[in-house]
Amino acid sequence: MYPFQFQDREGGPQEIRLGNFQHCIMAKERLLLHRHNHFEIFWMKKGAGTQITDFRSYPIKAGALFFISPGQVHAWEAAPGTEGSIVSFTRDFFLSSPEGQSLLFGLPFFFPAECAPTLLLRGPERGRFGALFARLEAEFESALTSRKEMMRIYLQMLLIEAQRAYEGQRETGESARAPAPALLTRRFLLLVEERFAAAMEPGAYARLLSVSAGHLRDTVKEETGRAVGDWVQERRLLEARRLLAHTELTVAEIAYQIRFDDPSYFGRFFRKQEGVSPGSFRAQFRERS
Repeated sequence: MYPFQFQDREGGPQEIRLGNFQHCIMAKERLLLHRHNHFEIFWMKKGAGTQITDFRSYPIKAGALFFISPGQVHAWEAAPGTEGSIVSFTRDFFLSSPEGQSLLFGLPFFFPAECAPTLLLRGPERGRFGALFARLEAEFESALTSRKEMMRIYLQMLLIEAQRAYEGQRETGESARAPAPALLTRRFLLLVEERFAAAMEPGAYARLLSVSAGHLRDTVKEETGRAVGDWVQERRLLEARRLLAHTELTVAEIAYQIRFDDPSYFGRFFRKQEGVSPGSFRAQFRERS
């Protein structure tokens, strides 16, 4: 599994980057399983392919958007002649404004709980997204004043358009701004993504979110039908599956990495959730690959 980070023109960390799918094909590692700590949006203009994300395969065709969340293990299988655009951005780049926080936390595409991370655009929508990607690319290549601020505006516009397109394809529309319970739940899920390996108690998540433990418990249960602790354990399980499938770490090393003090307890936890031992899961995955 390949980690992937992007850098600015001077070699330092970068908050946003624009590229195209052809460059990914030329950079072979982008088509292999990899992960990174930033968000990505792919827009497939031409061709077809398959996006493999966290043990699931999603067929993608021309006119589709695909969303990648930080930490997800993913890879592409692309047909010859496939063309598309990619925008990658960090959480800090987007969350520098209150409006950005509300929008990002309210979207259904990142860390999706209720929908697949893909959206097939209709005819008129494709023209709007084409124009937005073109503006983003032009700003990215420019050296104009307030370049980052303009890119942030265009990125917000792109995500708002994606939200509207998603709602327009549902039977009943919803407002673009998520209600307070949904917003708190999304913030919690993002925090789980950041802190799951710390093995924190539910009350610690509540303190970081500046709400009471009872309010967080009730809100998450009402919004998702699942307990706060269940989400944390599921994320630790997903990380265990990723590491078993895509690294050579021993079972004990994986247990310690996701903060299990006792590898034997980790083994029992994994078997209870998956029905097989960690070693058997790894062997079965590699037999299928």
